[in-house]
Amino acid sequence: RLDSATAGSSVSGIVRDDSTGAPLEGAIVLLRGSEHSSASGAAGTFVLKISDARVFAPSDADSLIVRRIGYRALRFPMRLERGHAYEVEVRLRCESYIQTGQGAG
Repeated sequence: RLDSATAGSSVSGIVRDDSTGAPLEGAIVLLRGSEHSSASGAAGTFVLKISDARVFAPSDADSLIVRRIGYRALRFPMRLERGHAYEVEVRLRCESYIQTGQGAG
């Protein structure tokens, strides 16, 4: 049984490519306003374990931010409560780049 006065929380989930549904490795997942972060593994999964009491204050850490090179960063509201485990699925959209250049020679 978790003691709600001292228990932490966890946020776990998977990061996917929005258009293909494929898992994305190397995405950074962080809780805004805190030092809690994680990177998604080869299967796109991540886990954030949160025990810092400041995270549960009403004005702190109210958003999960997910970013990966080549994709648009995503920020969405997340209010954490002590002793709860949260699961999320995150879908990132690919950035569109136009690259121009000339070959040497």
